[in-house]
Amino acid sequence: MSGADNDYIQWGWWTDHGAGRSYVLVKEETSVMISNMLAVTLALSLTRLLVFVKLGWNWLTMKIQACAYQPTQADETDPLLQGMDYDDTDLQPIPPAHRRHNQTLDAINATISNAPSLESIPGRMLRRYVFVPRPTNATPSQERSLRTWLSDQTRHMKAHSWQATGGLTLSVLFLAIFAGYQVIAVYASRIVGSITVRSNSPYSGSWSPNIPDSPVHITNTSVLTMDYNSEDCALFYKRRIGHYEHHNVTCPYRGGLCSQGMTSAFELDTGFQSATIVGINLKHTAQFRFKMVCSPVVAEPPYIRSKIIDSFGTRQVDYLYGDGWGIVNDGNKTFGEVVQDPAHTTWAPAQYMIREIKGNVLRLPGSTSPRQWIPELDVPDSRVFLYFILPLNILYTNPSTDPIFPATVLAAHMEIGNPLYTTPNQHSTVLACTDSMTFRNPMSNATWFPRYQNLSQLHLPEWKHYHDVVSSLHIMNASYLASELFKSRYTSLADYSNAPWHIHDFYSSPLDPEQWKVEARRIFEARLSIFQYHFRGVASGQAHSLPHAENALKNYGVDARGKVLFQARGWKNIKVLETGLLLGVCVGLWVAPIEIGDTVLLIWVMRKIKAQLDQKVIGDWFQAVLRGLKRR
Repeated sequence: MSGADNDYIQWGWWTDHGAGRSYVLVKEETSVMISNMLAVTLALSLTRLLVFVKLGWNWLTMKIQACAYQPTQADETDPLLQGMDYDDTDLQPIPPAHRRHNQTLDAINATISNAPSLESIPGRMLRRYVFVPRPTNATPSQERSLRTWLSDQTRHMKAHSWQATGGLTLSVLFLAIFAGYQVIAVYASRIVGSITVRSNSPYSGSWSPNIPDSPVHITNTSVLTMDYNSEDCALFYKRRIGHYEHHNVTCPYRGGLCSQGMTSAFELDTGFQSATIVGINLKHTAQFRFKMVCSPVVAEPPYIRSKIIDSFGTRQVDYLYGDGWGIVNDGNKTFGEVVQDPAHTTWAPAQYMIREIKGNVLRLPGSTSPRQWIPELDVPDSRVFLYFILPLNILYTNPSTDPIFPATVLAAHMEIGNPLYTTPNQHSTVLACTDSMTFRNPMSNATWFPRYQNLSQLHLPEWKHYHDVVSSLHIMNASYLASELFKSRYTSLADYSNAPWHIHDFYSSPLDPEQWKVEARRIFEARLSIFQYHFRGVASGQAHSLPHAENALKNYGVDARGKVLFQARGWKNIKVLETGLLLGVCVGLWVAPIEIGDTVLLIWVMRKIKAQLDQKVIGDWFQAVLRGLKRR
């Protein structure tokens, strides 16, 4: 996406209907600032939990001190207690444990107050009040094993249960608060989502030159041979579209054209996928299914014509599968080439000559295009591609019986004695692939094939009542057919095929046992990536500046602005739901200790004190205090 296209990116609040989530699109630097602000706000808010810890600990301290209190003669003469009517009943003597509790409370309060930082409090609590400290002058005989140490800790905790429980509880509380800071830092960064954007370009649409179909068809304007390894694929709405593979399926070509038999084809199928997976952002969308079936086809007479043209065994080879280019005008002749005898291998660079020829089987009714295959290659509701693969000066280190990459003739030996093999053919091998696209309305289950049915069928009840579904269908159909206009009839499959990567100098390392299926898989993935690429073209209005360019989507009443999603660097989405939850937590942590915490804790404390009225330890004293307050 160019800098000019970035000017048309639609920022602000939006909804991803495919994911069912709302976002706010902002610049990347703005998203970093927002994330940091939320992290700081949450960190400050989390300290409000210390209010609850402090109030709870103060209440516990007051309760224990009240239980341990015993009036003395000095208390009876205290001016603050004058006028209080004390009962003459003697109070119960204070158990020694209460005095130890009071001392422990003071020590724990001092530990908390003197701690240099929050994160140091749990460790200090555990060392001083929970675990038995190791003697500083321990002798070797006093060295304890792990089992002995655990036994000592258990006895210590039982003997000082209150001290150990209080210290352990506070340690866990402070440790949880400290850990919360770390969780906040991670979670606050999660409010920043993907780099998915919408284009607000006024040129959004499917643009193409208004040139009629003719023998001199549109020349290539944007040769695109990419696969899923391309960096550009990272900018698709979804990096990959999943698919299924089926081996040994029925070959779609007739007349014994399949060289490996009628049940040897290789099928790759996406199944029906929602249009949201390719970035169409509408509430209701159509589904698409892209399927490709490949099979090696016969490369022998009557489908090829060959003759020797010199004393070196060089041959002129003509291929007779139909005028797929529409420019040969020589019956069924597809094209011709000169092929040298493999036995006379020259020490020229080793390479593959790979030709991709696409027949125009997606023609509208009444089209006069001469581009067509022989009847054996006519597959209903599909378009057929032929790949002619010719190895040039390649020797193989291993023999191969692959029908497309055969290497069965012993040609030479390497210096260390390993044999080298070459192809037995003096012509290109031919791989035929047919692909088909099917669109379906998930609400009515109606299906539609690109260009095979009249567009008026989209006005039938099973389509016309679903405006968003039909709009998404038109966008997908335009993206699928765009490759017919912006991809040349003669391209180099070597740019995204696998076999050339095995070439080292003059020889090829061993290929896959079924290398032709590896290539078919690469072709399929390349088609999917090109299909996805054209959605970005729709979003940005690619080719709108070409001479006599027309927007096909406008003719169908479809406005593509803001309806196609893709990835764009320099932008980030803020997740609305997560941001709202974090802000709610911040407000709750600030309001709860002030408005709720004090009230709740006061009620809790008063209830606890009331429950103590029946206990002899402080009941008489508390009744005396109440009587004194009533007199005043």
